[in-house]
Amino acid sequence: MEQFKLSVLTPVHIGSGEETVQGEYLIKDTKYHKIDLRSLFGDPRFDRKQFCKDLLNSAKSNEKENKPVSPYLGDIVPQDKHDLLKEHSSYELDLAWPPAFTNKSPIKDFIKTGLGVPYIPGSSIKGAVLSAMYWHFLKESDRCKGYSRFDDFSKELFEDMGGRSKFMPWLQVSDTATLTFDALAAIKCERMSEKPTNIKGSYLALTGSGPRVSKRPSIPTFCEALKLGTSAEFSMKPQRLEMKTDEILNIVNAFYSNVLKEEKAWCERAGVDTTFYSEIDKKNVKMKLGWGSSALALSLWLLAKEIGMEKEYEKNYSRPGRPPKNIFPKTHFIATGVGGKQMPLGWVGIEKV
Repeated sequence: MEQFKLSVLTPVHIGSGEETVQGEYLIKDTKYHKIDLRSLFGDPRFDRKQFCKDLLNSAKSNEKENKPVSPYLGDIVPQDKHDLLKEHSSYELDLAWPPAFTNKSPIKDFIKTGLGVPYIPGSSIKGAVLSAMYWHFLKESDRCKGYSRFDDFSKELFEDMGGRSKFMPWLQVSDTATLTFDALAAIKCERMSEKPTNIKGSYLALTGSGPRVSKRPSIPTFCEALKLGTSAEFSMKPQRLEMKTDEILNIVNAFYSNVLKEEKAWCERAGVDTTFYSEIDKKNVKMKLGWGSSALALSLWLLAKEIGMEKEYEKNYSRPGRPPKNIFPKTHFIATGVGGKQMPLGWVGIEKV
């Protein structure tokens, strides 16, 4: 198997499916501390009975005031006991948003090994490569253009690759080596949602082509994410596929170059700074990975646009009974406070070692 290095270009979050609620972490001195409650409750210096009493009272008060029922640990435990909490941290991460931020919310956990160490699963890398392979094989297939419904011809991919099962071993990708917690940061994200509007004064002034759009109110989401500049190695080997890894990576770069172009245009319309895209574009192989990759990277809309079927695809992509949207995708997750900037999640570079 050939070795490759993956470099993080914008924050990357690959979720474990779990999250840390407000009563399980402490924000102190620009650090996010995940607290081991089992260890804390076993410390004779910690008053468990008083903590449980204060927890119930705080939860009742929050419920009456329509606040999150789960109270923030730092509000329950007195300030003079915060150093004791820090002694029972499972790990601590840098904060990528101001520590005075008052909207304490659950934080989505980054995936970790059984020993609790972060890493990037090979399945996540393989899934991102698969999106590019969908695009390539279907683009090369004239048969797909004859279908009346866009979704129907996605099956062409696996037939061209020699099988029908999406679980067939067409590409072997290893997990990366484990990472240190210094590679992670606790970041704030906003789901920027846009919609067509004709209401005077309610839209953003836009440049270039495309419909006028307006921002909907955004609810922040918090997660553990890989920092910019983090790198990790993995190995990859084609199986049952008459392609070399260089050919696969060329396809990956071609697809995600198109994703980058569309995403950059979307961000320009939404008023998000796009200067960092020039650095991403310099990479010989670029790819989107993990949560927040958006429908541009996770659907076949780009291919539909190339062959003049985007309206048909948007119609089938919409929920039953709802009219098609004039903007695609409707939303993007934008990381905020990362070096004082806003940037979409998930961009990585890949190079052979």
